Order: sequence, then C-alpha cells, then structure tokens
Amino acid sequence: MLRAPGPIRTFAAITLVNTIGNGLLATVVVLYFTHVVGLGGGQVGVGLTVAGVFGVVVGVPVGHLADRRGPREVLAGILVCEVAAVALYVVTRSFVAFLVVAALVVTLNRAESAVRQGFIAQALPPADRVRGRAVLRSVTNVGFAIGSGIAALAIVIDTRAAYDTLILGDAASYALALVLTLRLPHVPPQPPAAEGPRLVVLRDRPYLAVMALVAIMTLHYSLLDVGIPLWIGHTDAPRVTVGIVFFINCVLVAALSVPMARGSETVSGAARVAVLAAVLLAASCVVFALSGAVAGAATAALVVVTAAVVEVFGEMTQAASSWGLSFGLAPEDAQGQYQGLASSCYALAAMLGPALMAAIVALGTAGWLAFGALFLAAGFATVPVSTWAEDRRRGAVRV
Repeated sequence: MLRAPGPIRTFAAITLVNTIGNGLLATVVVLYFTHVVGLGGGQVGVGLTVAGVFGVVVGVPVGHLADRRGPREVLAGILVCEVAAVALYVVTRSFVAFLVVAALVVTLNRAESAVRQGFIAQALPPADRVRGRAVLRSVTNVGFAIGSGIAALAIVIDTRAAYDTLILGDAASYALALVLTLRLPHVPPQPPAAEGPRLVVLRDRPYLAVMALVAIMTLHYSLLDVGIPLWIGHTDAPRVTVGIVFFINCVLVAALSVPMARGSETVSGAARVAVLAAVLLAASCVVFALSGAVAGAATAALVVVTAAVVEVFGEMTQAASSWGLSFGLAPEDAQGQYQGLASSCYALAAMLGPALMAAIVALGTAGWLAFGALFLAAGFATVPVSTWAEDRRRGAVRV
C-alpha cells in the first residue's frame, strides 16, 4: 500500500478504512437482528435478499451519474448517505424497518463500489488499473480481517451496547473514508453524447456477453462463504477446518493478489487468464467432491484444505481477469456506467450464489462436477467473446 503509486495510495487507505468497518458490520449483522432485535432468521435472510436486488440494479445509473457529474463528487455524496444509513440500524426495531434500512444500506454500498471502480479507471492510466485493483484487493482482505477480529470481541461481550458500538463504528468508517475521498484528484465530468442512448452500455451486446461470463465465474465467491461451511458436514473433516480455510484464503489473497494480476493488463491477456482461472476453479471442485469420499478426520481435512488452496489461486486469477476485461473493453468517456455494469454483475452473482451453493452441496459429487463444468464453459467462452467485444470496440465489426 505504501509503495503504491499516485492516487492508488489514497484509494488503498479508503479501502482499508471501509473494509475494517464492513468487517465490523458483516460479522454481527445477523446476530444483532436475531439475538438483540428479535427478528427471525428467515426474516433477516429475506430482508438481505430483497436488499440484494436493489444492489443489482443501481450500478449502471449511478455510474452514468458519476460520468456526468464527476466520480469524486458522486462518491462523496454516497459516503455521506452511507454514514446516515448504517447508523439507522441501531434504531431499527421491526421487520419492515429492517427491510427498508437494509435495502438502503446495500444499495448505497453497491453504488459506492460501482462509482469507485469507475473512479479508479478515470484516475489511473490504463497500464496501472489492473495492478491498482489488485493492491486494493489485498488491502480489502487485511481490512476485513481486522474488522472481523474486533467484532469477535463484541460477540464475546454479547451486549446491545457492544453491538451498537460496532454498527456506529462502521458508520464512522464511512465518515473517515469521505475525508480521504476529498483528497483524491478531481476528474472532470464527461460531456454527454450528442446523439444516441444515455445508457450506452445496455446496448453494447458484446460487453454484456463478456460481463455475463464474468458473473458466472464470480459465483466462486459463494463457495468460500457458503459452500465450504455447508459441505464440511458431508465430510469427515472437523468443523475447525472452516476457520483454517478462511485464514489461508485471507493470507494468500492479501499476499499474492498483486503478482497474480500480472498478465491481465490487456483484454487478450485477461481472456487467457480467465481460461487458467476456469481450470483452477474446476479442479478445486473435483477435489472438493473427493473430500466427501475419503475417510478419517485428518485426511478429509487435508483434502478440503487442498481444494481450498487450489480455489484461492483460481479466485485471484479470475478477479484479475475480470478487471482487465471490464476496464479494457470500456470506452474512456463512459467508464462510470461500464464499471457500474461490472459491479452489478458481481452483485447478481453474490445474490444468486448462496442458493446455488446450497443446491450443489445437496447434490453432492454430481453438484460439484456440474459446478466445475460451468466454470470451464464460461472460462473457455471468454476468449472468443472478448475478441468479438474488442473488435467491436475498435470498430472492426458491426453489431
């Protein structure tokens, strides 16, 4: 982070502050509303799912707004709203209120992510964008680990005041991120096109196709959060294996995201890396399937950890590939709305992933093998589809 060039250092500081706050909230939000407020687990799940729908649709319009008004100014406005929205959690007492506040918080969070992605594209030269995102991904894991560790202390204390302090701490993190955001350089707004649709990304079929493939590949994030915890019960591995897997994932992503991003700086390079990511993710699915067939706690745990290590290398290469594709295929005068669409694809995968992982675990070996085949199909399709998209961007073919 300290060696990062130019504005990326400030972006990294903002990311560290934000993810510490997000770690505080994400670790305790379900416990808070079930254990303290008294909502049912099903109600909290429904509320967060509904909120996720709003998070999917906000990316493109808010990205377009950032193009027209300037990304720094729009990002600052979103952060102000996030301070207030997160703070509302501590006065939320009913399911309806939770539904409204959760939708507001998730929508603003997705909007912030979309605008920041576009801001990075506009503030950094093309050659530095993928590496810059890799730096931020490393910082994200460090910040989230710090926030989660602090939140664990509040869970031990287990009082309303402790939980409220964490939630308000997350709100304060947005206030600090706002101060840091104002230190970033101003990016002039892009003038509107003289003719044609405002949301041009929605008419860009090649880009939409590439981002659809990226969304499929991005489903692997739910493997770590949902799939492994559910699958452990179908193996002889002890439950502590889940904690070991999370620790390994956090350390490897924090340490290796930047070097693993090399080769994804161009569209053609990112497409080739997508194939490598697909092979690694598919291989991890095969090893996860095998873990359910081996006997003995130690052996099963070793197989699960091996699968998780293969998966994290697939995760890092897939992330780098997605950045190279989303940045490289977007026109410079509409990076905001294009990165907004990329952010929406991630939000869609995050919304659908948990249910998909539950189905895969229920199917057992067949489910894991089908999941691996899905990664292979999406990864290998990325090469021709991204070539089509790049040709279209260069005006070589008519769409």
